[in-house]
Amino acid sequence: MPTAPTPITALPPAPNPDDDESTFDAAAYAYSAAQPACVTQTNALGANVFANAVEAVAAATAASISAGTAASQAGTATTQAGIATTKAGEAAASASTAGTAAGAASSSAGAAAASAAAAAALAGAFVGTSSSSLAIGLGSRTFATQAGEAYTPGIFMTAVSAANGSNWMYFQVTSYSGTTLLTNVLAFGGGGTFADWNLSLAGVPGAQGPKGDTGATGGLAGGALTAHLSELKAPNITAASTTNVWAAVGNSATLIGTTPITGWGTAPQAGDKFTLIAGAVTPLTHGANSQLPGGVNYTTAVGDRLEIYAETATQMRVSIFKADGRAVTGGIATVGSTITTDTTLPAASAGYQPIQMATYGKSVKLPDATTMSVGGPIYILDNTKGLYSAGIRDSTGTLIMAVAPGSEAMVSLRDKSTAAGVWSVAGSGLEPGLLTINYQTSTFVSAGGLQPTVFVALDNDVSIHFLYWSSASFYAVVVDNTGKSISTPVTVTGSGGQPVAAFKISATQVIVFFGSGASNHSAVVLTLTGSSPNYSISVGTAANSTTLFNAVWGGEDSRGEPRIAQLTSTLYVMAARDSSGTNAVAMVISVSGSTITFGSVTGAISTNAQAAAAIYPLTATTALLLLTVGAGAPYAIYGYVLSVSGTTVTWSSPVTISTTSGTVTYSHLLLSPTRGIILANENNNLAGFARAFTISGTVITPGGGTQLFSIGSGTLDLSYTASRSGRYNPHLWAIDASTFGAWVIDPSASGGVSMVKVCTVSGNSVSPGNVLNKSISSPGSSSLPYGSGLLLPPGSTEMLAIKQTLDNTSGYRLQVVPAKIAGTTVTMGASEPVPDVFQTAPGSFLMGKVSNGDYALLPVGFAGGSNNFATGPSKVVIVRNGGDRAIVRGSISIPEILLPNTNPVAPLAAVAPNRFVLVGGALGHPAGSTIDSLQILNLELAA
Repeated sequence: MPTAPTPITALPPAPNPDDDESTFDAAAYAYSAAQPACVTQTNALGANVFANAVEAVAAATAASISAGTAASQAGTATTQAGIATTKAGEAAASASTAGTAAGAASSSAGAAAASAAAAAALAGAFVGTSSSSLAIGLGSRTFATQAGEAYTPGIFMTAVSAANGSNWMYFQVTSYSGTTLLTNVLAFGGGGTFADWNLSLAGVPGAQGPKGDTGATGGLAGGALTAHLSELKAPNITAASTTNVWAAVGNSATLIGTTPITGWGTAPQAGDKFTLIAGAVTPLTHGANSQLPGGVNYTTAVGDRLEIYAETATQMRVSIFKADGRAVTGGIATVGSTITTDTTLPAASAGYQPIQMATYGKSVKLPDATTMSVGGPIYILDNTKGLYSAGIRDSTGTLIMAVAPGSEAMVSLRDKSTAAGVWSVAGSGLEPGLLTINYQTSTFVSAGGLQPTVFVALDNDVSIHFLYWSSASFYAVVVDNTGKSISTPVTVTGSGGQPVAAFKISATQVIVFFGSGASNHSAVVLTLTGSSPNYSISVGTAANSTTLFNAVWGGEDSRGEPRIAQLTSTLYVMAARDSSGTNAVAMVISVSGSTITFGSVTGAISTNAQAAAAIYPLTATTALLLLTVGAGAPYAIYGYVLSVSGTTVTWSSPVTISTTSGTVTYSHLLLSPTRGIILANENNNLAGFARAFTISGTVITPGGGTQLFSIGSGTLDLSYTASRSGRYNPHLWAIDASTFGAWVIDPSASGGVSMVKVCTVSGNSVSPGNVLNKSISSPGSSSLPYGSGLLLPPGSTEMLAIKQTLDNTSGYRLQVVPAKIAGTTVTMGASEPVPDVFQTAPGSFLMGKVSNGDYALLPVGFAGGSNNFATGPSKVVIVRNGGDRAIVRGSISIPEILLPNTNPVAPLAAVAPNRFVLVGGALGHPAGSTIDSLQILNLELAA
């Protein structure tokens, strides 16, 4: 029998845009939620119709079979025809009726199937899905969906999240093309962003129905208030370690209780706010979950107002206001215990920190900046009662500043984006560096000299220094910046000699060259053992040579012209003159483990070698040697390429690069391994000529001379060590592989006038830039020394000089004079007087330059006579040069120390970009040739 279809449930009324919000929301949700069921019922109706049609076809077929059977029975019943005539007629009529019914049933079945297919197609044309990630809300939304749907502009549809039907949007179709469905959302339910949308047809909003009862107030999507917002004050909240203000029913409350608070619970969402009025004296602890003003702890007073703002759900920023409305800005609210040694301040430290360090080199390390609040001052570091300077370091250990005894510093935070942060330090008695080691010993009491320029830096924190205290012995020590320690001095040799040069072999080994006289030349490998702060030195077996040279290792002293070249970490070659003073010779030194092997001494010429040779490394097996040759002026300046194989030296043929009127009156520079520069007078005492030369293999090719300088009278001294120059502030210096600088002193003016030029090299041609006068020295009183200034180690974009100026009342004052280099143009900047430094007579200098552009200056007053030592300063002046202007950053307090008579200049032992070491005698004995004890100072410069 046919099955009756299940009626389709009527859709609820569509939402009316004129409804109030709650009515519209409820109607829209009901209308949208009914769509899936409607689709299901429509599909069921189609299935029902199709099943009934199939059943009707089956009935018609059965009827046809019955009609055939009836006809057969009529034929066989001829004998009964008369009797059955009436019945036959009835049977024929029944067959006719059955056939008609079968045809009608077949037609009905086809029509029903067509209706079902049409219904299914119609339902599918308004149903789809979309995986577009869209946030629920009003306005335009674009869905990526299937193509070929019936989404015509103007119809109304719904998008319902497959995961949760309470998240939906009701919209009108704006346009539909391909797979892009553009809509305008008119209503929505739920919230969030989803990508699992079921799309279906919705009804047109109907007329507004009667207003229903007002339901509970739901969340707001935002908008402008049109009336006063009344906030609720919650019951009192009692202080706890974690005081969960967000559990309160209200937006504000009174805080009672005295339990220290470290956090405020978990907020419903970032951006939430809560107000507390302090009803008790409650300690608050600064931290990531309770960020207090200035990054310091605070104790409330009754009446204080706390505004708690959720930066995230768990990290709160607390603003505090006094009862009279004044904001609490943090800073100094509590006092810490007196700091006497290295100390790291936690984020919750007291703002006022008294400091009385028990010894040199101690520091205060600031907290991780990311746990602090920007602003300040956060800390006052009070060293007014201290006896030693105290360093101020960021959380990574970088020195920011030091505060001297009798002074104090205020520390503020400018940037908290990194753990180190950017801190600002202001106050009195600030120093741009810190004395981290002050080492003294009374072990050595002999007369002698010091060698501050002979040292090896193994890394930025460990260096080995050499101490020559008598004609019989010298010693080595390790300066350990990390452990703030000096190793026990180790005797390198007790059989005589002084160190002249040292080189790094590896992170734990160095080679030191030493000797005495012209026939005692030695070298030894030193090995670093132990670890910080307990390093020690193991001394290998020294190798010795009794070959007669013109001086110890050819006159190498680590300050003048180089006589020893390091080709690799274990291969060296030296150049000198023999004892006759006329033969140029060379020798290879090789290292294997701690064993040193000297090669055979070989010579290139037999007569007329007029000056000790200068040697530069070129490759791992070649070196450049320069020397003057000749019986009289003009002297030739020869160049050789020395090739090393094993311990054998092979000399190339000599090439005359330039000429000079004196045996040593020229300067030289290796600009790159394939190019060098000679500055010589070319037999004209009034001029200075530069010649470039190239090196290819063992072939040297000189270029033509270009005049750089000229004077009116006298002799222009171009010697490597003339006019206070040397290895660390030479007359020629490299700016890059094709640019160099040059400076000289014109002696024809009273006091001497300096001249500076920057030149470029193309091929073997030299092109000079402008000349800058008086930036290093200038004319003055006849009582001023020859060349009343000193050039510090120059750089590629700037140079700095120290000039002595006459103070008519007392003596000599110092000023720093900067110069800026741009291309081949050199311009002089504004000079700056050097404070805290005054000399009553021209003196010598120890000076150094570190990679960040800072210079350290130590003027040294002569002790008098021919003593080996000079009275040292009690301050080291730090100058920063920008080219246009030099800024005196300040000075670092150090104990007075007896320093070597530099006569007139020596470099500081700059062992790292921010650290240098002073080696001298401890003051306490009258200045003279005998010193009671050794003193080593390690200074670290602030960033």
